[in-house]
Amino acid sequence: MNSPLPPKDPTIRRSIRLLAAVHELHKQGFQNLAIYASIAPSGMHWRCQLTPWHWLGIEGDCVNATGGETGHEPAHHSSADGGNLYFGWEDARSDTARELADKIKDRFPRLMEASEGRNYRYAGWFTEMLGIAETGALPVMWQEHYSSTPGQIDTTNSRIQVPLPPVPQSWEFQGKRFAYQPGPHLKPGDDWHTAYQHLINSWRSSEVALLPAYPVDTCNLYEHGAYWEGAIYFIQTILGFTRIDDFLAAQERPDPNSERWATLRWTWDNQGQFIYLKAFLVMHMLQDIEKYPMEQPVREKWEEWLKGIEDYLSCPSTASHQLPNPYFGGSNPLHLGLALNQRSDTLVRS
Repeated sequence: MNSPLPPKDPTIRRSIRLLAAVHELHKQGFQNLAIYASIAPSGMHWRCQLTPWHWLGIEGDCVNATGGETGHEPAHHSSADGGNLYFGWEDARSDTARELADKIKDRFPRLMEASEGRNYRYAGWFTEMLGIAETGALPVMWQEHYSSTPGQIDTTNSRIQVPLPPVPQSWEFQGKRFAYQPGPHLKPGDDWHTAYQHLINSWRSSEVALLPAYPVDTCNLYEHGAYWEGAIYFIQTILGFTRIDDFLAAQERPDPNSERWATLRWTWDNQGQFIYLKAFLVMHMLQDIEKYPMEQPVREKWEEWLKGIEDYLSCPSTASHQLPNPYFGGSNPLHLGLALNQRSDTLVRS
């Protein structure tokens, strides 16, 4: 495999079939199913590992599968033995790409569950890479003597390179890895009020904590509603607040060592967007006189603060760049708080 193989070579063709099977799964909604491709140390065989996208990372100019396989099945393929002994399965040698995709979906259920969701950036890169691979140039993200130029990865054709795949923004905090889960997340029939609850509930138990990404690439009202409804759910369920005044007081001086408070900041204030949610909560606090009685000077302070936010949001330069947000200048078309409004101790009464 050190020298280029022609596109009609059966081993190359069968390896392309595996990539095409992953492409089929992307079309079925598993766009977080990623590949980590390498050359065996012998230089003889192309290897391909299937992994959830959030395990990919960049170190220097190299793509790495930085995570382990805790929580899902290992999925390793080698082009040895003719290239069609996919994952060691004898019954897949003559499968089409679609048939192989069905077997992957059936036999790696936990991997597929971890890979479900829309990820247009990665799926778009994969489509481009697949087109190049179909000429006989399989992607290579690691080999004994890595020679790729910055921003590119090698292929089995030494004359062709492929752009680096988009990888998730990830980081570590107190020994735990965090990464953003890209949107949009909603599928037909989803209840957007509760769409992020599963992701938020898995935050403490997952090996990689996946955080909802701010959906800046869409103005879909339901996507933004789901994102901000998730914030209210997080404040009440993870941080444990049922009163707006208590939360706002704590938010002014959060524990810098708290993973929970850091997660709130990373998820809902990574681009300064938390101001929209704060204005929404202050508006409800001022309206709910029964739950939040306050002395007149305190009320006037919050009213003045809210007026300043409204003036800022009404500026043409600001308004033209606004995404759907919880405040919308004082109204609430997102109807936030509905996921919790059956509880007597809910943060926001709808």
